[in-house]
Amino acid sequence: MSEAFRAVGLHNALYLVAVAMGFTGVFLLIAIRTFRAGTQKMAQSAQ
Repeated sequence: MSEAFRAVGLHNALYLVAVAMGFTGVFLLIAIRTFRAGTQKMAQSAQ
């Protein structure tokens, strides 16, 4: 396996890491919004 093939593989893997981090951020934002809505509903039902 030559250095060029290893470099291309590493380069592609780093793109994959960036995409995975982007998806993680999006899903965290969705989870935060869902959690906020759930806590507000729970607080209203407790009153």
